[in-house]
Amino acid sequence: MLGDIELIKDKLYSDDSSESFLEFIFELMSGSLMGVQEVYGRLKDMLLTSSIYAKRFNMQMVNLSQFEWCKYLNGRDKKGV
Repeated sequence: MLGDIELIKDKLYSDDSSESFLEFIFELMSGSLMGVQEVYGRLKDMLLTSSIYAKRFNMQMVNLSQFEWCKYLNGRDKKGV
């Protein structure tokens, strides 16, 4: 990842591609915030319930949210954010 960041910095300084770089940053930030919100919301629901079945369901949803978040960041074809 560090190598990719250095390539982006070199490209940013060599030509005027600051718009695409800013789009990348905002896409990464919005995707991260959505992922964190989903996971923390499910964790809160899991902690507030006393039913073992609801806890199990919420844990499955936390795992699914994390999987979807990684799929968003990495992409199925390795061309994600």
